Amino acid sequence: MSRFGTEILTSEFSGDDGSADPELLEALKLHSLASASETEQSVINVLKKSRLLVPVVAQIESNSSDNIEKDSYISQVTFKSADGRVGLPVFTSLQTLKEWNSEARPIAQWANAIALTCVESNIDAMLIDMSSEYRFALQGLPLLQLANTKN
Repeated sequence: MSRFGTEILTSEFSGDDGSADPELLEALKLHSLASASETEQSVINVLKKSRLLVPVVAQIESNSSDNIEKDSYISQVTFKSADGRVGLPVFTSLQTLKEWNSEARPIAQWANAIALTCVESNIDAMLIDMSSEYRFALQGLPLLQLANTKN
């Protein structure tokens, strides 16, 4: 049994430099050109073994009387469309995340784990690289299919 503070936590992604998976980028590019159901399945197949980055941002809750940050917290970003659907932005690389929001910080996670979180949290879609030319919205049955994948 270890004592509090004596164990250093490690990440599955400790060697990750934040680059996008070339195979995933190629699948997203092909899908953006074709928009066919078979290219969507190709994207899902690559996502089954991909790491994505979930952005979090700092929120200042209050300042002291001398305008110094007093209380803050980290929050996950979601978007809500006019019809009430909720999307979670995720990114293939640190570069695409920074292009979207330079102040956001990445949380690396397997794509299937993110999809499962979306399903369990009633989030309707994963919005992949939403500010790039290869953006992709994974929703409905394909989102559920990815959520049910094991690494």
